[in-house]
This record gives sequence, structure tokens and C-alpha cells, in this order.
Amino acid sequence: MRELERDDITAVSGTGIIKNISASVGGLVGNGIYQLAGSVTVSVPLLGEMNIKKLFPELGTSIGASIGGNIGGTVESVLGGIPFVGRIFNAILGN
Repeated sequence: MRELERDDITAVSGTGIIKNISASVGGLVGNGIYQLAGSVTVSVPLLGEMNIKKLFPELGTSIGASIGGNIGGTVESVLGGIPFVGRIFNAILGN
């Protein structure tokens, strides 16, 4: 058997709801912005022109989800650290 990591415990215990929701919203927003951006091409000396959108189609979603997850994790930490509200928040989420 292996030891559970923090992400495993979070997934099983139901904690991280705010983080998960904000990561999903961030992924949607990131993908929307990425799709609105024009075709980004980079000129590489030996390889020629490379289209970033074709090479990395999920880049906007990944970056948006990462930023959203970080923001959600920070919000959860701040709410959990408030003396009275944090106790209620942690009890609801099962922390």
C-alpha cells in the first residue's frame, strides 16, 4: 500500500470544494481568453514558423485552472483560519 498524498485525502474527504469550483471556472475563463486570442506564431530558426495554438490547444484551460485553483485554495485557507467562522467552515467541509 502507498501513503495517501494531500490531493488524495482532499478528493476522498470532500474538502477543497471552493478550490475545485474556482479551478473549473478558471479553466473555462482561461480557455475563452485563449480562444479569443489571435493565431500566435513563433519563428524558430531551424524549425520555421510554429503555431502555439495548434501545438498546445489546452494551454488556456491549464493556465486558467491553475490560477483559479490557487485562488480557491487561498480563499479556503483564509476562511479556515478565521477563529469562529473557520470552525464552522471546516465542520461543513469536513476538514
